[in-house]
Amino acid sequence: MNKDRRKALLAIITQIEALEAILEYLTDEEREARENLPVSMSEGERGARMDEAISAMESAASSLEDARDQIAGAVEA
Repeated sequence: MNKDRRKALLAIITQIEALEAILEYLTDEEREARENLPVSMSEGERGARMDEAISAMESAASSLEDARDQIAGAVEA
């Protein structure tokens, strides 16, 4: 791989890391909001929707991590 492509891939890794940090922050915020719901709301539809959102964000974070690792592997190849 040439220097320019390697540099572009490293820039993508940096961008993914920034997105991971934002996503982690938002997931933590949603989790905290979920924990602070009154029992009547946490056991209802709103609590279920928040659980789904948290799960989706965790899945997205895992996908970003996988993408970052794959790109890093390409850079090292």
